[in-house]
Parts: sequence; structure tokens; C-alpha cells
Amino acid sequence: MSFLTWLQVMTALATGVTPVAKIESKARSGVPRYSIEQLFATRTIGAADWSPDGRRVVAVTNISGRNNLWLIPAPSGWPQQLTVSDERQASPAWSPDGRWIAFQSDHDANEQWDLFLVEVASGAVFNATNTDTISEEDPLWSADSKWIAYTIKPQHAPNYEIHLWDAEHKRSRVLTHGTPADWSLFPVAFVPGGKWLLANRIHASDKDADVVVIGLASGQVRNLTPHTGEQRWIATDLSPDGAWVLLTSNAKDGFDNVALLDLNAALARREHASEPPPVAWVTEDQRWEMEAGGFAPDGRSFTYQANTDGNGEIYLCALGPIKAASKSGSTRAAGTKGAGAHPPTITSRKRLATGSGYSTLAGRRSSFSPGGKQILYSRSAADSPGDLFALDLGSGPRRPITQAFVAGVNPEDMGEPSLVHYPSSHR
Repeated sequence: MSFLTWLQVMTALATGVTPVAKIESKARSGVPRYSIEQLFATRTIGAADWSPDGRRVVAVTNISGRNNLWLIPAPSGWPQQLTVSDERQASPAWSPDGRWIAFQSDHDANEQWDLFLVEVASGAVFNATNTDTISEEDPLWSADSKWIAYTIKPQHAPNYEIHLWDAEHKRSRVLTHGTPADWSLFPVAFVPGGKWLLANRIHASDKDADVVVIGLASGQVRNLTPHTGEQRWIATDLSPDGAWVLLTSNAKDGFDNVALLDLNAALARREHASEPPPVAWVTEDQRWEMEAGGFAPDGRSFTYQANTDGNGEIYLCALGPIKAASKSGSTRAAGTKGAGAHPPTITSRKRLATGSGYSTLAGRRSSFSPGGKQILYSRSAADSPGDLFALDLGSGPRRPITQAFVAGVNPEDMGEPSLVHYPSSHR
């Protein structure tokens, strides 16, 4: 008796279940013997973002041996290196006017990131912050391309604050300061109207978090999700009209689920109100982790992600007419009857055909292409080591934008893994 068979029998005796069939690798003839060197030569594909016209994607990749910024035609094609540096680069964010790409880069991997901008037309790069012992990270553009919100953390500071970069006058200014040491702030979106910045306030333990807005003129922080005990409220996007915040929260039953927060109703409430935040739950799953995605450019649909049985799935929800909530909004499921909030009706919900493996949404501001017809995502699977794909939401086909395998390695030769379930003693 082999060890595997013995283990299956022992498991069956211990749990009272029938032994599972022996799992064997899938045989395929004609597959060459690949060397470990070929597989280790696989390139890495990092963060990416759409160009404002939807024709190109900027992505971080080490094609040249360093993680630099490359421009890739959205229909897939020959990549063009945009930045050339021996230092690693990360978090590219394309300005809405198309002129600049903001990114972060450190020195000798010391994690003291500086904020950089590269002019797309010329490739000219300049260091916007140029600080040796302060880390500036995660640039986020305003819709008019006049401001960049980013996080800042001095080398020996315990937490992150938010600063603003004035793109017109090329100078930065402090937005928040004095945040308690065990809390950090992270920008999410500029709220239409120019008054607020939507952000997340996260505890160092990562067990507690709130969605907040920050006054762009005053730096005042306003909590939109007051609660007692440990709950995580994490915003991922804001609808184009500024009415709804798409977020992930475990507040309902301890499981990560997706919800829509009525921003106007939340602002109209007392900051320390005892009633639940005015949200409509999009998902109410008690088995798999759900994570909010982003809104389409027209605000009529949004995405979310599900970690289902070890597979990363992406869902698209279409919305009906949106009606703002009253000031006395309450928490209830999307599309159900009841007093309080009036969430948009979800008219359809479908799992996107992203392929097997683990798929995650890509794009700094949005995974949707500017026209809203495509989704940018990263796929990790046997035949895709983290490649970027674009999925056409109309006709449905997906196409690879990057190819991380080196020449001579055929993705089709990579065997599809088998998902194995086994009984647990804690059922």
C-alpha cells in the first residue's frame, strides 16, 4: 500500500467518509522537457493602468531585468519601455489628461519611496518629492489632473498620512497630520465638487477600519462608518456622480462582503451616530471572501471579486435607476423593500469568463477601460504566471496583453491543476 493510499484510508476511517480516488497528473504526449532555468526566466508583471484613450496600458515589468514602466498596446502588441532605471518602480497612475504617469521608486530597495512623474510624450522623468528618509507612495490623480493624493510615511514614523501634490505649481502640501500612531490614512478617490477626498482609515492590526472623507481645504477627517468594536469598512471606489461608495466590510456577520454606502446620507448623519451606516448589501456570503471592485465610467455597473474555493472570480453587476437615500438611511439588502435607504436595483449579476485560476482586477483608478467596454485584470494560473488580460464585456472573449513566459515555453504545455477537497475535523 502506498503512503497516499494509506493516508486516504486513515482519513476515511477517522472521518467516516468514502476514500477519494487517487489523483494522478494528466498525461499529455509531445510536451518537451523544460529546464528549471527556462521557468525561472519567467518575467514578472506588476501594477498596471489604462491610458485615458483606452489604446494603451502602462505596466510594471522586469523585461529588461528591472521593474520599470512599459507601454503596451491594449489590443496586445510590442511593448515600449517608457522608463529606464536600475531602481525598481511601482504603482503607475496615468493622469486623466494623458500627459503624465505618476509612479513611485526607491533607492537600492530601501523602501523609502519617492514620487516621480514621467511625461508620456517625451519620456522625461523628474522626482517630485526627492526625500531620502520619507516614503511617498500610491499616487492618485484628481479628475482634472491638477492634484495627486499620496501617502507619506517618515522612515521612523509608525503610520501613514496623506499629502497633496500640486501638478500645476509643482509643489506638495500637507493634507492630514496628527493621526493617532496606530491608525493610517489611504486615499481612494476625489469626490466630485472639489471639497472632499474619500479615504480609508485603517488600524495597524488590520482588524478595524473606517471609510472617511477628508476636507481638501481644511484637512478635517469625517468618519462615514462609525461603529463599536472591531469592524472593517474598506472603500474601493466612488460612483462617477459621487453618490455611492463601493466598499468591502465584515460588519454584517463577520464575513467580508460587498456593499454600497450612500455618501450624501452618511454626510448628513451625526458623525458619532449609533445607528448602522446607510449601506445596501450587494453580497451576503458566509462561505467565501468577497471584495469590492470599481464602477464603470457611466456608473451603471460595477465589479466585485470572490475568492471561491481557491479560485479568483470577477463579477459584473448592472444597476437600475439610482435614487438617493433619505437622511435616516438604514442598512438593508440591495433591491429589497423597507424603510430608509433607496439603493439602486441590481438588474443583473454575472460571473465574467476570465479563465481558470486566480483572477484579480487591475488598474489604479479603475479596471474598466475609459469607454467601459473592457475590463483589465491579472490572471495567475498554470498557463498564465500573472499576465494581464483584457476582457470584452460585450462579445466576451479575453485576450492577453502581456506574455510573461519566455520564448520556447508554451503556455498550453502547463498542466491544469486539480482542486482537492478533504474533510476537516472542524466541520
